[in-house]
Amino acid sequence: MQEKTKIYSNNYVQNELSINDIEITCEVYDDIPHIKEELEKHNFHYVEEFTLDDIYMHNPETGEFTQNKGKIIDTLIIRYVNENDQKIICKKRNYDSKGLQKGTEKTILKIQNMEEAEKLLNMLGYNRFLRLMDKNYMYEHENYIAYIQNVEG
Repeated sequence: MQEKTKIYSNNYVQNELSINDIEITCEVYDDIPHIKEELEKHNFHYVEEFTLDDIYMHNPETGEFTQNKGKIIDTLIIRYVNENDQKIICKKRNYDSKGLQKGTEKTILKIQNMEEAEKLLNMLGYNRFLRLMDKNYMYEHENYIAYIQNVEG
């Protein structure tokens, strides 16, 4: 869920409003139609739906982008949204001295072809360890944006 604010920040700007990207993720044991119905009851309205095809890469020799205790911390993802939106995304999380996450550095590189991008990363020592397909439904409220994700894989 993203909170909309009228204060400028270095995050996303949508419809001339700045978006503070505060992500809260939870697993919901309910069917998608019922979740949509509940959002609409609370004045959220449907915006769009899209599917993400993500290939997570890691370097088994260096341990870079490898899961740590079952958690994916830093990520190197090859992502397909549609023919015109394919990219490599690298996210590195920053932590304070207490081990609490204080931010994320994100770099995006546009690509033309997922398969060619994966071959290049393979040549650099990175291998696929996970592929996720998730259908996303975007809903918007006066103050928030909510995404429902149905994840496969």
